[in-house]
Amino acid sequence: MSRTVLPLEPIAVLSHNYESQSPLRSWPPVPADELHQGERLAINTFGSLLDGVRSPRHMYFTSWRDPDPKGLSPIEHGKQPTGILLVALFGVAPYESSPDIMETAAMFNELDCARLRLDLTRGDDSAFRLAGLELELNNPNSKTGRAFRSCWGDDEITGLDLSLQFDAPLTRNDPFRFHLSARLPRRYNHGAVIEQDHVEFTASAGAMPLPRWVNF
Repeated sequence: MSRTVLPLEPIAVLSHNYESQSPLRSWPPVPADELHQGERLAINTFGSLLDGVRSPRHMYFTSWRDPDPKGLSPIEHGKQPTGILLVALFGVAPYESSPDIMETAAMFNELDCARLRLDLTRGDDSAFRLAGLELELNNPNSKTGRAFRSCWGDDEITGLDLSLQFDAPLTRNDPFRFHLSARLPRRYNHGAVIEQDHVEFTASAGAMPLPRWVNF
């Protein structure tokens, strides 16, 4: 199947020893030229509340945001974030997404990809600490049909084999840069059984804040 590759430079990379392709990369989000099916459905429901909202032109992008709802106000953008929520979707190439939801979902399931989520919270000493980590690696050719997932939170992170270095954004307008290396066991959800197989990986990124136009 022919797919359009967008002319973008990657802003994040993830290398791993799982059975799927490595390394995988992630690119900045760019708005689609036309309304996607998801926007049309949302606009029919919420109307003018979604003026200016667009779907990304591709799905493999990295960005961060402050989960504090007060950070949504424009007058708060120049202030320090109270938390950092990073989501990075990695793929083989920045393939352009179809406006059709089913076609986009089919492409996502057919290609090697990965998702990394980091949650950082600010402590009483004003320093950020890692409070949540999720990694998912998808191999469409897997004989078991299972993706690799590893999900952790709060005190569980202390015992993990990982190293995280980062430059925290000074304001909600600034980039979040990090390098993470880890060896994690399979664990499908928070509180689930910890399985025997492990994945080693490294991930690096320089992520900008999530644009206000993103509908994803």
